[in-house]
Amino acid sequence: MPSREQNMMGGWGATAFVVNGIIGSGIFITPTSILNNVQSVGASLIVWLLAGIISVIGAFCYVELGTSIRKSGGDFAYLCHMQWTTVAFTFMSAANLFIVPCYLAIEMETFANYLQRGLRAHFCEPVHLCLLFGKLSIMPREENMMASWGATSHIVGNIIGSGIHYANQHFEQCLIWIIAAPIAATLGAFCYVELDTSIRKTGGDLPICATILNLFLFLFCSNLENRTGTEKEQNRSANYVVNRLISFSCIILLFFLNCFSIRGVVARFQMLAMIAKIIASGIIIIVGLMVLVTKGAQSDNFREPFANTSTYPGQWVLALFAGLFSYDGWDILNFGAEDVKKSHRSMPFAIIVGMSTVVTLYLAMNLSYFVVLSVPEVQKSNAIAMTFAERTLGGFLQYAMPFLVCIVLIGSLNATLFQGSRYIWASARERHFPSFISCINRQHDSPRAALFVHVLLSMAFSFLGNLEELISYVAFTIWIIRSCTMMTLLCIKLKIGAHTRRQGVHEKAIRVPLVLPVLFLFICLALVFVTIVQSFWASAVGLLILGIGLAVYVTFIWPHAIQRFGWYRRLSHSLNHTTCIMAQIAFNGNIELIGQGDQQNAERNVVNVPPPSTAHNAKSRVQPMQ
Repeated sequence: MPSREQNMMGGWGATAFVVNGIIGSGIFITPTSILNNVQSVGASLIVWLLAGIISVIGAFCYVELGTSIRKSGGDFAYLCHMQWTTVAFTFMSAANLFIVPCYLAIEMETFANYLQRGLRAHFCEPVHLCLLFGKLSIMPREENMMASWGATSHIVGNIIGSGIHYANQHFEQCLIWIIAAPIAATLGAFCYVELDTSIRKTGGDLPICATILNLFLFLFCSNLENRTGTEKEQNRSANYVVNRLISFSCIILLFFLNCFSIRGVVARFQMLAMIAKIIASGIIIIVGLMVLVTKGAQSDNFREPFANTSTYPGQWVLALFAGLFSYDGWDILNFGAEDVKKSHRSMPFAIIVGMSTVVTLYLAMNLSYFVVLSVPEVQKSNAIAMTFAERTLGGFLQYAMPFLVCIVLIGSLNATLFQGSRYIWASARERHFPSFISCINRQHDSPRAALFVHVLLSMAFSFLGNLEELISYVAFTIWIIRSCTMMTLLCIKLKIGAHTRRQGVHEKAIRVPLVLPVLFLFICLALVFVTIVQSFWASAVGLLILGIGLAVYVTFIWPHAIQRFGWYRRLSHSLNHTTCIMAQIAFNGNIELIGQGDQQNAERNVVNVPPPSTAHNAKSRVQPMQ
């Protein structure tokens, strides 16, 4: 079994996660929002630069936190370090149950939309693609079959086993064993004979269930083609089905990818995605430079770059929010700090290289947009990269743009899944979420149960309505969380509080000047205050969600509430024990917890729950995923 350090990412792997965590769909959507708020090209570029500077300041503050408190979980781990448990749980529940699943669902849907746009441009309409999906999935194939006597020998050999030696220990059990059991087994066998002769596929119950689901899909898709209605209505319904098939396939693929080693598999995939993102961004930059050299820029854009600039502070704040949204993700390494090798070297290296790359690419891409497109064209565009491609790229490159955007999105989606899984895993390890979520595979050091939970939540959220609206309700809570985290950093630096003076931080922690966390705290509080003033009802919904998280903490976590009752403790212990055993069998891992009252040394307490005894089921063998 490989050591813990062999599964950890190095400097370049961490850089790939930073770049992929930041560069996503924002650079293809946000330029329109920023320009609509500030109304001029020059002001738009200033907002992009200012948002980059703020993100760099915040990133370096989080580098000190990540190298001082070397625990995964990001803000949650730092707040728990200060023993601000109530605040930590409130913010953690909002992030894990609302924000991260919403981000995953939005990225899944955006990926499916762009991929479907590219496929539709080349191959077929959605209804035909959906019909092809359904018909191919139930297409029968020939199986190699054994003869009658061979099948008989398999049945006899499979039934007669160790059960014959202990099933007739008592007279009453012997009667049941002789009379009732053969009748029940024979009835079941004949039922399965009809199923196997009707659905001639290997695999027992699995292909039978799969065939029923695929048959439903086929009938549903055929109904789309045969029902009355216009072709536009058929394509709209089929588009929804195809979108879900593509998005679910993408997130499931990334789930299996993240079940393996960070360094050996996931970090390499992220590096490939980072290179693809740089190439996709480079195409836009090079094309913009070529247009500037050959045809010249849009004269109105650069002749008076600050013409018609908005003087309303609220518009500038909204534009800055949009820019910060595009840069969001610079704190991704803090959520998986225990997966970073030599974090005092790797994290500063990743932030310096990654943030420099992102800021340079963002500014260069925006310059390319304004070289080719006029201000009204940018303001009216819903997908500025597609508008740019239609104006400049002909033939193959124009049709390849949706696929390039898909490459950008899949790297961002994988980074979000990595961040969210480490967040909820750290919460479960601290006993704030059900313990089975802290199940980790020791061979690959992968929190498979946490990954599985976020995949299920993102799939469920994808069926909701306007996810962007929900994000707007709770996004400003991120800046409340970061405000509290900066207070944690200031307490550590100034050694405020008895707990901080007693516990201390890691000896190899990176130190930043005191002015940086003070400045970043002021920026975070200003953004929160302006959001409440400008969008009171949206912020009220976000605060209500935080209130729900606080109510859950008081009800279920606070020791003086429902935990006072013995029946609740017995019930929760029974459910917890059962789900932990199931998680260890399903994900081939161990439950890893930090004991209550053991925060001072934070030593890991690996709970090894033995697998179910095979004494009563000698033929049952569980083969967990490696």
